[in-house]
Amino acid sequence: MISAVAPGKVILVGEHAVVYGKPAIAAPVWQVTATAEVNAGEIGSGFQIVAHDTGERILLGGRVPRPTVGPGDAAGARTTWLRHASRLAG
Repeated sequence: MISAVAPGKVILVGEHAVVYGKPAIAAPVWQVTATAEVNAGEIGSGFQIVAHDTGERILLGGRVPRPTVGPGDAAGARTTWLRHASRLAG
C-alpha cells in the first residue's frame, strides 16, 4: 500500500494570472487535506474512488459486480443492479 496526504490551498493573489504565465501567491491550508491510498487489486479490475466523508464509492473502469440473488428476488435485484450500473456509468 502507498499513501500520501496533501493540504488544501488558498490563492491570495493572481489566481487567473497564472494562466498567462504570471506568478501567484498561494498558501497551504492544513485544516483541509486530501488523502490518496493505492492498494493492489486484480488485473483489469479498474479503480475506485472512495470518499470516506460522504460514504460514496465510485468504480472507474473494470467490471460492475452482479449481486447474487435467490430465485424469489431476481426482478428486484436486477432493477437495483441496473440502477447501480447506470449511476456508475453516468
